[in-house]
Amino acid sequence: MRDEIKRAFGAVQADAALREGTKEFLAQRLYRRPARRLRPAPLLACLALLAVALAGGRFYYTPRLTVSIDVNPSLELGINGLNRVISVEGFNSDGEAWAETLDLKYKDSTAALEEILASDELAEYLSADELVSIAVVSGGEEAGEKLLAFLEEETAGQENIYCCSASYQEVGPAHELGLSYGKYRACLALQSLDPELDLNEICHMTMRQIQDMTEACQEENGSQGSDSSPGWGSAGEGCGTEGQGHSGGQGCRHHG
Repeated sequence: MRDEIKRAFGAVQADAALREGTKEFLAQRLYRRPARRLRPAPLLACLALLAVALAGGRFYYTPRLTVSIDVNPSLELGINGLNRVISVEGFNSDGEAWAETLDLKYKDSTAALEEILASDELAEYLSADELVSIAVVSGGEEAGEKLLAFLEEETAGQENIYCCSASYQEVGPAHELGLSYGKYRACLALQSLDPELDLNEICHMTMRQIQDMTEACQEENGSQGSDSSPGWGSAGEGCGTEGQGHSGGQGCRHHG
């Protein structure tokens, strides 16, 4: 019986590939090192870097200033703390069409505004005797004052361009109505002179139409101020040609 079993198993042979595979498997099982665990310090460092990256992204894409440009197109530029344009938004159909033609995102704010001021679109409106309102909206930062001063210098000598300043607290109601701040301010100024006017109807006018009606109302009310004053102070308070209005120092300046 023994000889028969020996002869039976003696015929069973493993080929070379099977033997090599078996040796490799046994070697891996016998000599494999346990997986290294990630230490707490490197893990915390990775989490800290991730937090910094997220905070930096949030800082970059958070607007610190808004520039509202209104003719009939209403356009707003969002500007971050690095003075880069991070958003270009139209607030009516003309504004949306204009925004699509502009390549301003991530450009320096002053370069972007220079491009707008030199654009053919703006030149066409000015040549048609339309009025342009440019409002710098901020939380009172020095950057807002500097940008307003830059705009005043750039528009000096140009007719029918008004530069204004405002705070973010004043912008909320404008956006609720789907308006940019500059246009909303002009609408309120006109309605304050004639409360019977419907605000929704005023909002569909061009800035020139609003100004013409404002001047007519001022004449009727006997409150005509400086010939160059657009009367676009907050809630209808007038603003001087080179001075400021009565809304916490917020006002318009006319260059022409």
